Parts: sequence; structure tokens; C-alpha cells
Amino acid sequence: MTTPITVLHQHGLTFHQTAPLRAAGHDTAEAVAQLVDEHRATVSSSTLSQLSGMGPRRIALVTDAVDAWRGGSS
Repeated sequence: MTTPITVLHQHGLTFHQTAPLRAAGHDTAEAVAQLVDEHRATVSSSTLSQLSGMGPRRIALVTDAVDAWRGGSS
């Protein structure tokens, strides 16, 4: 099952904040969650940290939104 990335808007992200993810083809919450997991394992070389428009603050917001989404989807 796939969940549209827009579900993360319910957890604090704006359309503008998810734009770099969508532009890179990561358009589901599951895909973004996978990026977050990878980022936590290898911060400096993660795909998330390499995406254009994804600075440290935006990454932190995305990570928080994914954590909140996961907490609510259990």
C-alpha cells in the first residue's frame, strides 16, 4: 500500500517543504520514510542530504513529520 506524500502535510510539512522530494520522484510517505531511514544511517552521504533544496532545517522537519506519521499510522 502506498500513501500520498500529502499525508505528511498533516504532520507539519507544507507543500513548499515537500516540493524537493516530489521533484526528485519521492511522492509517497513510504518513499520519504525510506529516505529518512537511510539518512539516519549515513547522514553525510544520504540521498536526502544530497537533494537540491534539502538543507539541515528542512531535513529535520521532514524527519519529524515522518516520525509523527509513523506514530499515527501504527
